Amino acid sequence: MSATDSSTGPHVPAWRAAIRNEGGWILLELWRQLRATGMEVRRRPWLATTLIAVAIAAAAWAGFGDRACDTWARAQPPDDPLLGWARMVRTFGAFTDVLTWSTVLYLAGRLSGRERWRRAGVACLLAASLAGILSNLVRPTLGRARPDANAGVFVVRGPTMTPSWQSLPSGHTATSTGGAVALVVLAPPLGALALTEAVLVGASSVRLNRHWLSDVVGGFGLGITAGVFVILAWRRSGS
Repeated sequence: MSATDSSTGPHVPAWRAAIRNEGGWILLELWRQLRATGMEVRRRPWLATTLIAVAIAAAAWAGFGDRACDTWARAQPPDDPLLGWARMVRTFGAFTDVLTWSTVLYLAGRLSGRERWRRAGVACLLAASLAGILSNLVRPTLGRARPDANAGVFVVRGPTMTPSWQSLPSGHTATSTGGAVALVVLAPPLGALALTEAVLVGASSVRLNRHWLSDVVGGFGLGITAGVFVILAWRRSGS
């Protein structure tokens, strides 16, 4: 019988079949959790509204510290050792952190046979992705100037695709926080590490003059909102 016999099909290497199967499982699980999260938003519109309102209020309150934080960051010497650390933390926070936490948890679950851990890894990825999508919808719509645009503290010009005018909220902070909030509940030890890193990502954005303090607080709010609804969907599904 040939390798391409119609009853068996072409031979597929075991490693390729395994990758295809795992990829299919991840996509299916992502879709299942996404649908469940959407249902939770529809069940609790009041909660979504409250969380977003609190995030807006917190960002507005933090706005009183925007100028002071910007002045402090600009006053630091160019050879400040914290500058290098801030760059590394912010680079790691560009979704690399979320992929790291999700992959570690997924592989740990795969190797130990614990499907709950695998699904928790997917939940982390979903929460971070939702927070990032929300952030990337809001930022170009508002069009707030970044600190390094040197346009002023409270300068907004509306819809724009110019990166230097897409400051509010902080996307790095939103994604890092979204994944971390999910992990705090679903995998507490890893969640504590992820949440600490999310705070450092926000601080690094201020130190590098990429975001105002209020941008970072707004990013925290979006991340918390996304993480809360992913967790609610997880719990309702009986996971």
